[in-house]
Amino acid sequence: MKQLYLFLAMLVFLFSCWVGLSLARNKSLWNDEVYSQVSTIGGHGYLDLIEGRVSEGNNGPFYYLVQKFAGQVFGYEIPKGVVASGTYVDQKAQLILRISPVVWMSLAIALIFYYFSINVALWAGLCAWLMTMSTFMVWSFWAEARPYSLLFLLTTVQSFLVLSCQDSSQRSRSLRGLILTHILLAFAAPGSIVQIVWVSGLFLLFGYGKKRDLVMMAMIPVFICFYYYNQTPKFPVTFPDAPWKLITANFPIERLLLVGAAGIYLWRKEACRLGAVFYPGMMLMAAMMMLLIFKIKAGPGAGYLMDGRHFIFLAPVGIIVSTFVLVRLMESSRSWVIQRIFLLLLIALAIPRIWKYLHLFNLR
Repeated sequence: MKQLYLFLAMLVFLFSCWVGLSLARNKSLWNDEVYSQVSTIGGHGYLDLIEGRVSEGNNGPFYYLVQKFAGQVFGYEIPKGVVASGTYVDQKAQLILRISPVVWMSLAIALIFYYFSINVALWAGLCAWLMTMSTFMVWSFWAEARPYSLLFLLTTVQSFLVLSCQDSSQRSRSLRGLILTHILLAFAAPGSIVQIVWVSGLFLLFGYGKKRDLVMMAMIPVFICFYYYNQTPKFPVTFPDAPWKLITANFPIERLLLVGAAGIYLWRKEACRLGAVFYPGMMLMAAMMMLLIFKIKAGPGAGYLMDGRHFIFLAPVGIIVSTFVLVRLMESSRSWVIQRIFLLLLIALAIPRIWKYLHLFNLR
């Protein structure tokens, strides 16, 4: 069965790449994508990118290095004279510049499907796939030449490693994986410091790992985050919407209610505490900490616009934890009627949203 699930996950990945490239072809580049490509990637060498000496709100080098390398592999750069104002329509640019973000998001989608299929059953993998495909932030940043799909993928990996640490036989390997993932997150975005610190604190709370492992999981990535943050240009911050909407854009209210209610129900099950209660709780606290910091920095007038994409790490957390508790609720119920009610409810919520997003993003 493992080979079958791996084969199906590969099909999900290939299908996701096809969908992502179709989105890329149909969507013009907007000014942030053009600015990053022209001014940051095209205007700096590899050493400048590694040192974080770029005029970006997020100057973590991971994304920019990959984009620069991809551009050299395909022998493409945006023509000189194109400025980051409005939109830029060029299907070749739209495809080439968005290849790596499409691959990252497609990997995350396939990984979510594979994790629940291999650890539970195929029906759980399909539930996870429906949950993922009915998430607005997935469609929004599936094909965008910015670091957000990379952060989505790395947070997905982080989430599964956290859940796998519930199994003591896998804990040592999962801790090593978390150390690497946290380092990659730190190189991807200095703002990842909040989820790195909170997850490390969660492991300290549960007594997972030796102190040496926890130091490597937290201190090294935190040092990297601080280095790049110190190199980041400081812009004033403005909030176009109510701050709480930045969280619910990634972790919708119905999923928050599901996780909250199921968390209370599953609290008595020791094996479910980490996945159903503590992990999403810690990540939501991390998001609220970010909101507090940004609100303190906020000022009047124009500035760095804060919106849901800056909290995209909550999107995979919401997908994975909602699927996790849904699966646990279905497994804990001995009534096939209740199980089918849960399944039909998921389908009833997911299918209309997927249909809506197909039309919204001109993919019909």
